[in-house]
Amino acid sequence: MSGARPSTSAASRRRREQIIEAARVLLRESSADKILVADIAEQASVSVATIYNLVGQRDRVLLAVLDHTASTIRDQLKHDEATLGIDRCLAVIATACDAILADPSVHRHALAALGEVSQGQWLDEGLYETIEASIIDAIEQRELGSEVAASSTAVAVQLGFRGALMSWSFGQLNDDELIQTSQLTAALTLAATARPSHRRRLHALASQPSEINDIRQLPTKRSNQ
Repeated sequence: MSGARPSTSAASRRRREQIIEAARVLLRESSADKILVADIAEQASVSVATIYNLVGQRDRVLLAVLDHTASTIRDQLKHDEATLGIDRCLAVIATACDAILADPSVHRHALAALGEVSQGQWLDEGLYETIEASIIDAIEQRELGSEVAASSTAVAVQLGFRGALMSWSFGQLNDDELIQTSQLTAALTLAATARPSHRRRLHALASQPSEINDIRQLPTKRSNQ
């Protein structure tokens, strides 16, 4: 989370949204190290003091931008309750990639400026819980082995995605490679503890990661045990 102070009125919330959108506009045009709080204030038509009061210093504004994206990802996932288990976990990663790449310059510049995002901040809060819930469901549905620790598997999936994301933000991966690497890592992480038939399917998906996107188009999906 950004750590911003909670808004106490509708007017404050609107101004906070103006500030976040202003930061997004500026991040599309230049790297974060060239953006001052005064620039954001001018773009948002608010005072510098308002930004400090409602959001905080520049890095807090950048985190608020990422918080907004995390909220968008969570909202999109709420509309995809039909996909379950392993497929749900893979769909979380695919949905996150879509949201980030919908505005790539904003996210690349914000992430590069902030560096490694620590546990408990923006991405972790929303995605970890959803990933862990999907893994618990996969264990209950005998897609993953009963000995699997849902929490550690969720952390492994999340860390794999975070690593790909940070590599992308520093230009080591292009957009397509971010998608492919994120999906490949998630599929192979899940395959390590999957039951045989699901392991084979995950290995097949890992060899053709573009097919993972199709999972989100399916109704409730269960493979044969």
